[in-house]
Amino acid sequence: MRRRSRPIHIPIILPILLACTLATPAVAQHCWPSSVGLLVRDERGVFIHPDSLDGYTYTPQPPDSSGQAHAVRNRTDGRWGPRVPPGTYALYWYGTGRCRVYLDEVVLRRGDAVMRLRLNLRLDTEAEPGPTEYLIDTPAFQPGTFELGLPLPAGRLGGAAWVTAGRWRRLPDETD
Repeated sequence: MRRRSRPIHIPIILPILLACTLATPAVAQHCWPSSVGLLVRDERGVFIHPDSLDGYTYTPQPPDSSGQAHAVRNRTDGRWGPRVPPGTYALYWYGTGRCRVYLDEVVLRRGDAVMRLRLNLRLDTEAEPGPTEYLIDTPAFQPGTFELGLPLPAGRLGGAAWVTAGRWRRLPDETD
């Protein structure tokens, strides 16, 4: 009895076909990722964990029409670049299904002091394709209201674009 040889590609193709049959349907990414990381500094200008604050709020808060999510993230890879030491945490907002991040204001509280950061960001990569991942540095924590100078620099591929603390402008107190 003569053994019939089978082509070499069958052992390779069979597992691929099996995996495709058993796989669940996936949702295709239809736009570029959108994200904003906000670094937090103490009164001396040293990076701190957001949990070191007595609290923070941001607007708009989910649920809103942007389809965004919020987290506290740790810099564990090189996506935030060499300016941020490994182990640094940041407040982080990212687009989910709609690839948008809308962030008007972040209010940080530490002790009796309140620091308002007005960002007025509208990132929407479905409407305006292109990289929109940003890591925004903040001034040293201090009471007052600060406004981020817009427009943001162009996004870049393969990591977050850096926005320096020098882009913030202190606004006059409302009591002045």
